[in-house]
Amino acid sequence: METEADHSDSVQPSHSNDGSLRNKLPDCERLLLSLKSSSNSCPSNGLYGLYSCHNALSKFEGRHRCDYAKELKTPKNPNDITTWVNQFKRMPPALQLDALSKLLGECSLAHIRHLQEAIEPLFQRDFIRDLPAEIALHVMSFLSPADIARVSLTCRDWRNLAEDNQLWKGKCEELGGAILDPPSDRQSGAWAETACTSGIEVVGYRPVLNDSHCQSHIYRPFTHGSEWKARFLRHQRIQANWRSRPLTGSCILRGHDEHVITCLKIHGDLIVTGSDDNTLKVWSASKATCLHTLTGHTGGVWSSEMSECGSFIVSGSTDRTVRVWDVGSGRCLYNLQGHTSTVRCMALKENILVSGSRDTTIRVWNISTGTHLCTLHGHVSAVRCVKFDGKRIVSGAYDYCIKVWDVELGACIHTLTGHNNRVYSLRFDSERDIVVSGSLDTTIKVWNIRTGECIQTLVGHQSLTSGMELRGNILVSGNADSTIKVWDIRDGQCIYTLAGSNGHSSAVTSLQFLENGLVATSSDDGTFIRDLVRLQSGGSGGCIWRLKSTPTMLVCAVGSRNGTEDTKLILLNFDSDFPELPKIVN
Repeated sequence: METEADHSDSVQPSHSNDGSLRNKLPDCERLLLSLKSSSNSCPSNGLYGLYSCHNALSKFEGRHRCDYAKELKTPKNPNDITTWVNQFKRMPPALQLDALSKLLGECSLAHIRHLQEAIEPLFQRDFIRDLPAEIALHVMSFLSPADIARVSLTCRDWRNLAEDNQLWKGKCEELGGAILDPPSDRQSGAWAETACTSGIEVVGYRPVLNDSHCQSHIYRPFTHGSEWKARFLRHQRIQANWRSRPLTGSCILRGHDEHVITCLKIHGDLIVTGSDDNTLKVWSASKATCLHTLTGHTGGVWSSEMSECGSFIVSGSTDRTVRVWDVGSGRCLYNLQGHTSTVRCMALKENILVSGSRDTTIRVWNISTGTHLCTLHGHVSAVRCVKFDGKRIVSGAYDYCIKVWDVELGACIHTLTGHNNRVYSLRFDSERDIVVSGSLDTTIKVWNIRTGECIQTLVGHQSLTSGMELRGNILVSGNADSTIKVWDIRDGQCIYTLAGSNGHSSAVTSLQFLENGLVATSSDDGTFIRDLVRLQSGGSGGCIWRLKSTPTMLVCAVGSRNGTEDTKLILLNFDSDFPELPKIVN
């Protein structure tokens, strides 16, 4: 029995035949014209007209069915497939997508695998080669240096992009700047006489083979390829030298007899040492010689600073004076008088000097003219440490207080109280208005100098904090309890305690932040970072008092308080030459 649904299905138009029917419209028109002419020629014979119409329709229907069947027959040759593809091309885009979806639904797993193999190469396109060079380099700038090295092996075009100078300049900037000074020659001359001498062991030292090796290996200037890539790779080599590679250069600079080196400064190739023998010495690191001995003080030198340009040295002494020296000639330019006790600390910004004394005062000087600008009164005990950013002075004293001063006003802005013993060390982050203070009360405090508020109190050391280094939110502190601690100043938590079997066994005397998170430390036990140097007198009087570093060199001041170790400087070389780079082939 026929249902309504069956009937509705039977009269649904076949959309798939629309194209074929359109092609038959001319035949329909000719049929209608023939029917009309037939009816006109035999108007009285309706039966004949009806028969003629039926006969014509039958012929048309038969021809239509034949053509349609021909179009739908199974393709058996390339021409049939071409016809099928051409029909697909004539479809609207939406209908094409629908047809593809239905076709995939009819495909077997083997068919789909075949499609995958055919489609994948279409997406394996070298888009980098097709892009403008500027955009291609921008894309590659998001790769790590290691990934850039890998993609350079892909093809010649990628290799040429990977050698681009601006690309590697960006990678150097991500490091915070590459070392711009040319490689140093620290294996000839005095450097050839290594620190491997009686009483001193340079751990992991690798001796130079000969002078010809020295010339060919150590000093090789950049010749071709990407200059910034060469700088980047040299920087990586230097970091590896600091971390683990054997040393290739070291030397000893002897001076100050058996006196203590109280202060140590480095500026470029120049090293300045101050001693309790009343003198300062200016050394050339590259020549490994003493350039000048600065004499004039009548008491021990306990503080010094170098100008940013490296042309002037300022020193403070137990003779209560401050002296300004010309580095080039070694001549004393000014003898600044006014303090009534030992000048124990100082800070220099451009041509303005701040000096702190055991007479409880802070004095401000212009070293270009040798004039006294003002005296700051407020502390009631010896001033032990000062910091200066050009506008504000921060001072720590034996009265347990830290004071913040405005230089222009000559007035105290804040007095920071909270320590219950002497303040020995300070760090000042002027951009964030943060001061960190270390005290004999074993604590370290973090202050906001805008408000005068104590933000954090860092507890964990057992004795005097002798030195601190601040980088971002990470603080490293060295203490007389023989430990080094790493802190996060935001929450006051101790992240690491550097101690144990590989740590120091005596008071930490100095520490220095190096590149890539390394910290160099020295101790009364005569050792420092990587256990690079060992003194036989360590633990019995031999001491590494001070450490200073450049990106390629570490300087340590060595001596003793009981004559068991001669006073000297040990210089260790971590420099590297430029690597050999491949020539770029176009």
